[in-house]
Amino acid sequence: SSNATPITIVIYRTNAVQVLSVKEIEVKEDTFNTATGSASVTDSDVNDSHTYSILSDSKEVVTLKGSYGTLVINKTTGQYTYTLDNSNANVQGLDANSKPLTDTFTIRVKDSYGAWSDASLTVSIDGTNDAPTFSTASIVTDVTEVGVGTPYGNTTNAGVPSVNGQIVAEDRDFNEEHTYHFKLSNGSYANTITTDYGTVTIDATTGKYSYTLNNDANMVNALK
Repeated sequence: SSNATPITIVIYRTNAVQVLSVKEIEVKEDTFNTATGSASVTDSDVNDSHTYSILSDSKEVVTLKGSYGTLVINKTTGQYTYTLDNSNANVQGLDANSKPLTDTFTIRVKDSYGAWSDASLTVSIDGTNDAPTFSTASIVTDVTEVGVGTPYGNTTNAGVPSVNGQIVAEDRDFNEEHTYHFKLSNGSYANTITTDYGTVTIDATTGKYSYTLNNDANMVNALK
């Protein structure tokens, strides 16, 4: 005869390792100021719940200011939004051909048993070309024709037949090179313009300009 003895095997569960993944997002200076993405987690413990955060040193937060903007994450869904700080000088210093800046954050997911997984999120920041500006909207200078008197009398007056100056461009984009020209009424550009009264030239590289009065012009001689 034989006897059968039942054997009971007890299987204890442990908390499975979870894997967090995030995707890089991209913003662009003055153009696309915000970008969104979503963290996703793989967890074989199908009934686990998860919360998401951003690491700030050792603290878990849902809003964190980075080097060039601010990241916000939804702690329940894992969706995150980055908002670029366009007032940042380094952001404005980018041009269309600049190497992109990057802002990096650490995203954390934690399950209902307190286990966590981290992943690095990179935000890529592209630049745009900012138009240069002048420190002044207009320039007024004076010249004086050759004649006699100052203004009365018979002493020869050499006048002030020419003036010189320099226009300096201001540009928020770093390391830009500038060229200077006069814009004509037909939309074309020139570095020398001669009118009924004189000639003005501008150096294309430096922005230095000069105006020389034509003292032989009838219109100039008609002045008094």
